[in-house]
Amino acid sequence: MLKLLCKFNKVLSLGNDLSKLMPNKTSLFLSSNKLSKNFYSTSNGGKNLMEFFDDKKNWTEEKVKHGRPWNLDELRLKSNVDLHKLWYVLHKERNMLLTMEEVYKQKDLPMPSHERIAKVDESMENVLSVVEERNIAYNLLETGETKKHIPYRRYNSFGHIQYYKPREYLVPWYLNRMWKLKYHYKKIPYWSKFYTSLNRVRLRKERRKLFKKVDSSIHRIIEKHPEYSEDKEYLREYFEKKYGYKPPRPYHELIRKPAPNELPKNIQERLESKNKFYDEEF
Repeated sequence: MLKLLCKFNKVLSLGNDLSKLMPNKTSLFLSSNKLSKNFYSTSNGGKNLMEFFDDKKNWTEEKVKHGRPWNLDELRLKSNVDLHKLWYVLHKERNMLLTMEEVYKQKDLPMPSHERIAKVDESMENVLSVVEERNIAYNLLETGETKKHIPYRRYNSFGHIQYYKPREYLVPWYLNRMWKLKYHYKKIPYWSKFYTSLNRVRLRKERRKLFKKVDSSIHRIIEKHPEYSEDKEYLREYFEKKYGYKPPRPYHELIRKPAPNELPKNIQERLESKNKFYDEEF
């Protein structure tokens, strides 16, 4: 195993000639006599650590032929077994692309078709989304609840609104003294009122500074280019996103515990778009 690691380190310390990346097959090949009986692998026979690298003919190419990412509609037609196999294929491809990216960084060379990593990531996200849809549909059918812990915002012991994700505990909440001290209370502790008032003043000042910055940027753009005066809404959205300005949200949106049968936001948006499409078509 030490010989394999040394050989792999030599690969990263090569010169700019990528054709030298291919080591001797005999040095990396593990004989069947050294493999234990409990050794299992999903790789093809005769391959070894070179599976972490791209095909040799692609090392000197400027562009590599590749396809598009998997769509949600295509993945919904697959069975659970096929999705499981596809997940490991994508995972293996992603490991190979990340290894090649690191090698090209070591050699200060551009990686051919770098967008392959983003396409593989999109495919893996779509696979997870389809699996999540099926789990929610099964739980709704069996129990009437999604059984999914949807995160929401709540007050902490200091009176600040924080992002809280429900999770299971070994000790019930009514017996967990530390959990009750941090989260479970009906009123904000009296000693946190001073800190909450200072925090609100600070947030107002920061929000006001960003709001003025956005307005001044829009004003300067319109002075230089008067034809943009009709696109104020677009300019405001652009500069708010650039400077990170977020308008204050109402209380009922900030502090709201989701119902047990409430769908997650991403799946709810997909269902709304589907219903809207079918209503327009039919």
